[in-house]
Amino acid sequence: SIHLFLVDPIADTRVNLSGETSPVEDGAPVWSPDGEWIAFRRNINDGPGATLSKQLWIMRADGSDARPLTDD
Repeated sequence: SIHLFLVDPIADTRVNLSGETSPVEDGAPVWSPDGEWIAFRRNINDGPGATLSKQLWIMRADGSDARPLTDD
């Protein structure tokens, strides 16, 4: 699994924005101009022999309200 983290180097904290324990790979994050949203690529692998699902997702900057924008 590859997850997205929000890191605060001053407070020395990190938050897992992906919030996933399943086999996902999140990457290529891009902030919206207003800083409220993050768009990212999510690959979902449901196991050996399964088709890899690739989608474009968005979520709020705090990791909430994550949802797909595209269907594989």
